[in-house]
This record gives sequence, C-alpha cells and structure tokens, in this order.
Amino acid sequence: MLEDKEDILLHYSVGVFNSIFGTSVGNSAGIKSSPLVTGRLMVTFGDPENEEYSIVHRFNGLSRRTGFSVAVSGSYEVENDLFESSDAFSVDFLLNWKNLNLSGEVGLRYRDGERVMDSQINRMFTTSAQVYAASVSYNLHLTKGHMLEPSISYMHFSGADTKVGIEDALAVNASAGMNSYVDVGVSYHIKPGKLKIDLHYISQSGDRVESNPGDSINDFFFQSGLAIRRGDYI
Repeated sequence: MLEDKEDILLHYSVGVFNSIFGTSVGNSAGIKSSPLVTGRLMVTFGDPENEEYSIVHRFNGLSRRTGFSVAVSGSYEVENDLFESSDAFSVDFLLNWKNLNLSGEVGLRYRDGERVMDSQINRMFTTSAQVYAASVSYNLHLTKGHMLEPSISYMHFSGADTKVGIEDALAVNASAGMNSYVDVGVSYHIKPGKLKIDLHYISQSGDRVESNPGDSINDFFFQSGLAIRRGDYI
C-alpha cells in the first residue's frame, strides 16, 4: 500500500505464507506448522521507485529517477518440525541520482532449535547470522537509446564459526561459516527497462571454519546438491 505526502512516499507491505521448506516431504507443512509472517516499511524521498504499487524493487532508475529510499524489513515464524522459532531483520537503502545507482543492505537472522547430543541430552540453542551487501552502477547513454551500465557489488555472509555452533545451524537448516563475493560486470541495455545483455565476473571466497570436510555449510560449498566449492565464474 502507498501513502503520498508531497515528495515523501510511505510504502508498507505485509505477507503471510505457508512455509514448507523444512519438512521431509516438501509438499506438506508437517505435523507442527505455523505461518511465516513478513513485513516491510519503506520511506522514499523524491521520486518514487515505481509509479504504482509493485512488489518488484528495481535497482537501476534508468536515469529517470532522482530519489532516495530507506526501508526496514522483518519476518517471524514460530514452531514447526524444523525449529522452535525463526526471525530475521534487515535495513536497506536505494539511491538513484541521475545516472548513479547505489544500494546497500544489512541483515540479521536468528533461529531457535533443539537437538539431541551424543550424550542423549537435549540441547536448546539459538543460531544467528549476519549479511552485508552493497552495489553501485553508473548509466552511460549511447546512441539510438541504448545504454551501458558498468557495476560492482559486494556481499559478505557470516554465521556460526565453532564446531558446536555449526552443528546447531545445520540442525535447523541454517547456513554457517563465512562466504563473500565481489561481482564486477557490465550490462548493455538494448531497450532500457525491457531488454539487456549482462556480462559479469564473480569472485567468491568461503571459510568452513570448524565444520567437517564435505559439509555444505553455505553457498560457497554447495552446488547442485554436491559439497563442492563454487569458485569464481562468469
């Protein structure tokens, strides 16, 4: 929903979903289930990101938007077959100033769970993780309405880094260890906003810290269901 007051725009949204990702069969909410509740509140100064309501948040203003947006988001889910509770919180911003596009985000995630130790004692725990991301690009206008957009992005994920902490995270299907990447590329916009060609080089790094060899603890060590390093790619 949108609320407008001169050049300040308030955008808020709420969602309720049936989360089934953690069950063993994939097509049922499980014996224990609860809805996943999400929400986002965004304030925009200057031009809006979209002229009408949209769940898509476009990074590139295509040199048409002069505006700044800042938002807070959150999600919460109580007990299901996988964990006792799970919640996430993030703050993000987007600046489109003529040909410049700049965005950033900080996210936190917490998940409570319980597992049986080798000593047959139940362990109650909370696993947490943080993610930081930033992107910047610049629009270079060519002839015939075409546009070239060089860009660079950075992301860093940090989760549990001890052996026990990693085992806790894996027990509730959460990522652990460290993972980061740098994405450098260029986009050729044939029809800006409708058709473009991307060419990017992504350099990745990961640290399994105290996890067991072969454990797929985050995206760097996981690809197509195999515990392998993804490495750099174009």
